[in-house]
Amino acid sequence: MRAVSSEIIERFRSLSLERLARVESAWATLVRGGGGREIATEIARVVHTVKGDARVVGFADVNLVCHKLEDLLAAAAARDYRIPEDLDLMVTMAIQFASLLLRTEHGAAAGIDVAGFVRQVDDAVANTERQRALAPRVSRSPSTRASLLRVRAAPGIERLSAGAQHRLAAAAALVFLEHENATGSARARLLAAFRVLTAELSRLGHVPVSDILKVHVVAAGDLAQRLGKQ
Repeated sequence: MRAVSSEIIERFRSLSLERLARVESAWATLVRGGGGREIATEIARVVHTVKGDARVVGFADVNLVCHKLEDLLAAAAARDYRIPEDLDLMVTMAIQFASLLLRTEHGAAAGIDVAGFVRQVDDAVANTERQRALAPRVSRSPSTRASLLRVRAAPGIERLSAGAQHRLAAAAALVFLEHENATGSARARLLAAFRVLTAELSRLGHVPVSDILKVHVVAAGDLAQRLGKQ
C-alpha cells in the first residue's frame, strides 16, 4: 500500500479535530432537547466521515473508536435520545478519545488501552439495550420528548448549565484517559477521581420531581376549584 503523504495526514488531522468538535457541540444540543432529526443525521454523517478518512490514512485506532462511537449513537437513537447519564458521558468520552488519538503521531497513543475502552463501550451499549427492553413501550410525540428533556434540565439546587455539565464530562473523559496511561498508585487515584466525577455528573443530571412540581401546587388548586374538580 502506498504511503500517505504527511501533508494529507496533517489535513486529515486538522479537519477531523474540527469535525469532532462540531459533533461534541451538536451532541450536547441534541440530548438536551434542541434540534431534532437533522442534527442527529448530521452527527452520524460527520462521525462516519471521520471514521472513513481514518481508515484511508491508516489511523486504525481512530477508525475503531469512531466505529464504537457510531454504536453509542445508534443506542441513543433507539431510545429517542432519552438516555441515562452514563451513556451521555460515554459518547463524550469517545469523542475525546478519538480527538486525543488524532493528536498523536500515528493515531495511536502508547500505553492507552484502546481495547479496554472498546469493551467499556460495548458494555454501555449492551446495558442500554437491556434497559430499553425492560422499559414500558410508550409512544411519545416530539413535543412530549422535548417536554421531558426540559424537565430533566429544570433549575434546582446545585444545578449547572448544560454547557458546564458537558465541560465536566470532557474533564472526566480526560481523567479516564490519563488513568489508562498511568501506572502504580497514580492509576488507582485517577480511577477513583474519574468515578467521583461521573457520580457527581449523574447526580447533577437529576432533580427530585417534587422540587419541580411544588411551585405549581397553589395554581393547580385554584384551577381545580374553578373547574369543580378534586
